[in-house]
Amino acid sequence: MNNWFKITLLAALAVPLGCSEMEVDEAPLKAVSFAVGTYSPQTRADGDPVSVIDQDGITAFTSRGFLHSEGFIGTAQEFGDFFGEEGQKISWHADTKEWLPPHDYYWPKGQKSYIDFISWYGGSPEITYAKNASSNKFEATFAWNNVQVAATDNLMWADLAWRYKANVNPATYGKNEVAEGVPTLFHHALSQVRFVGKVSKSSETVNGKTVKWTVNVKEFSISDVANKGTFSLTNVDPGGNEPKTQAWTVKDWTNLDGEATITPSATYPITLTETETEKEIVGWQSVIPQSTDAVKMTIKFSVVTEYEGAGGKKVEEEVTASSVLLNKFKTGTGDNDYIKNWERNKRYTYTIIIEPDTGIIKLIPVEKDWIDAGIIDITVE
Repeated sequence: MNNWFKITLLAALAVPLGCSEMEVDEAPLKAVSFAVGTYSPQTRADGDPVSVIDQDGITAFTSRGFLHSEGFIGTAQEFGDFFGEEGQKISWHADTKEWLPPHDYYWPKGQKSYIDFISWYGGSPEITYAKNASSNKFEATFAWNNVQVAATDNLMWADLAWRYKANVNPATYGKNEVAEGVPTLFHHALSQVRFVGKVSKSSETVNGKTVKWTVNVKEFSISDVANKGTFSLTNVDPGGNEPKTQAWTVKDWTNLDGEATITPSATYPITLTETETEKEIVGWQSVIPQSTDAVKMTIKFSVVTEYEGAGGKKVEEEVTASSVLLNKFKTGTGDNDYIKNWERNKRYTYTIIIEPDTGIIKLIPVEKDWIDAGIIDITVE
């Protein structure tokens, strides 16, 4: 399912519209501010919206506004890239609890003037916005072209907000109320993965004697991960006179390239000792959505066996599993319970369980929406 971040733009657009005869409204200029952004997962246990700041640590995003102002002749429209080609940075101000541009902007006063908004977080997308001569409609394209994705990157795009003229009534949005402004509904363009480890048992009693095991991960890597690609969107003016947000048509990730390797940031050895405790091997890392058919795991670990009592001894053995395909591990008992692809707006936890007495490795992948709606327990036989 698609989960949305809802960021409300009370868009501040300074509108120097000159002396057009159509701009005769002498009411005071209405300044724009930015309200806090939240999203509301439908299945969230407590029913409360989650702050985009809390979930993703986002305290700023970028927006471009395309101003359509009334012309001098009849109702002809002249438009301009109001925020400039680079857009404006919209920042969260904790003191006033507002999202604000770097300086004040104001709504246009003309009754037939309006602004279209394109907003995003991360990267440097290429954006086009122009009228199609055949359809006579404005069309927009948005693309992160040949972008290289690093572990800490986060790329989000927002539904295009068409034909906004001033602040809007929050009641329009029903349960997901927003403060007055232009709603900006964000989606994740990336996936995230992480890898944790634990042992199936740390000790057992044999013939009245206790045997203890300690597992030390000495090498770990996830290889052949594509980390370059292109993600593109298109949108067409829906027409009408009322403001409206409209989802983009998504052309998913293409031109995938690169063979990145994911490795732990922790210092080796990574010691796994407790059955109940998962130890993080690789923390949450962003990846381009892609097939896992070629993605491989390599792990090298040692098992230290300690025998209790007089004459007790320690024995250390090393085990290496090389180039294990991730898509071979099941999330459940069904014939199709495999994670064949990392998908947009999804997070994947891979739990590596090592049986110290046999050296057998189990890998349990769990898929969840990026917006955490609760714990999902999946067991593998």
